[in-house]
Amino acid sequence: MRELHEIDVSHENSRPLLDDSEGFQTLSPIIGYAQEPLLPLADACAPLVDIVYDIFTYVTVALESTPKTPADGACLYPII
Repeated sequence: MRELHEIDVSHENSRPLLDDSEGFQTLSPIIGYAQEPLLPLADACAPLVDIVYDIFTYVTVALESTPKTPADGACLYPII
């Protein structure tokens, strides 16, 4: 017979903290990101070529592994 176990799940603030001279300080949310244009994944990752080794391999795998239409039918549409 199966037993049911309840798990206590708690959520915590996952924003990074900075260690400064006054102790830890919570970072503010990013301002102005909504004004940035939406780009294809490859274009958005292009500035990271010098930072992330072989990033376009990851981009290719992500694009090949992602269906054109999500299984649950969810879609994002830009608001213009």
